[in-house]
Amino acid sequence: MQNILLLGKNLQTQSKILNIIQEINKKVNCLTTCCDEKAIECIKNREVDIVIVDFQLNEDHSLNLVKSVREIDGHKLTYIVCINVDLSVKTLIYDEFHCFSCHSTPISLSRLKDDLITLIKYDQPIHKKNIEIVLKDSHYFIDEELIQYVEARNKKVYIVTNEDMIEMTKKTLTEIQVKLSSQFIRVHRAFIVNSNKIYCINKSDKSILLNNSKTIIPIGRTYYKEVVVERF
Repeated sequence: MQNILLLGKNLQTQSKILNIIQEINKKVNCLTTCCDEKAIECIKNREVDIVIVDFQLNEDHSLNLVKSVREIDGHKLTYIVCINVDLSVKTLIYDEFHCFSCHSTPISLSRLKDDLITLIKYDQPIHKKNIEIVLKDSHYFIDEELIQYVEARNKKVYIVTNEDMIEMTKKTLTEIQVKLSSQFIRVHRAFIVNSNKIYCINKSDKSILLNNSKTIIPIGRTYYKEVVVERF
């Protein structure tokens, strides 16, 4: 499930954008705020795939927000859509902050919708995402496409790839999930799975079987609706 963060004070504009997003895909999770600090906190603490910034909020604050997003680990290439932008800062937005698109006032809702369709319906990764794991004095970068699932067990976290199992201490499942993209879903208080690796979902015994793995992953009661009903 994709997460979109919308930052802006204009409730009318906000409502129009939310309606557009719902028309494209009702399963998209939309988060809204008018506070820069809450926006940054949200991006740091959960997976955010698209950030929409309304520059009517305040041009300087909006530019600082975009800059702050780019400074957050894992968000160097997160899609950012800027709306109600003054022409004088368009070049800065594209060249320095590498935003996906920029919309001047008045906004063309049809053009904005086209952009969001591209990001929501046809989004393809523009680069392989590696997650950084620190073990003692060594840093490891793991291609997340190789990750089958992540498990918390006996006060340790295990990242299970196609070929290996990496054991970590002093890490929580939530801390690892923040580093992963939206294709990874929490299915149990002790498990995160790569949705691209799911081979079969057994609804009767509430479990998941992954490709090339004999491990049966349980689906927790708290996560059943999101995993089975809403996502699959």
